[in-house]
Amino acid sequence: MNTLTQVMAMCGTTVTASAGTFSAEDFCTLYAPTCAPPATGYNGRTMCEASFAAGTATQRQCRSYHLCNAAGAGGPATHCPHAVGATGSPAMCL
Repeated sequence: MNTLTQVMAMCGTTVTASAGTFSAEDFCTLYAPTCAPPATGYNGRTMCEASFAAGTATQRQCRSYHLCNAAGAGGPATHCPHAVGATGSPAMCL
């Protein structure tokens, strides 16, 4: 498992809009401090890792990309729901 700093450095290099996926461990390392409650999402690291790992390759790539956006200029209010595949308008990463 990488540190938070290492995972954040993957955004825009390893994980981009069209390629790259975090491991479940790395996704949850960034998700916890970025999309902390009251953001929609996972209830603890175990749920986070299991839910992320259960997604398709396309879902994991989409969620990784949106989590990077949430941690960056896009902000958590817009991108955290996409990072967990929340339904809504528009539903993303389902």
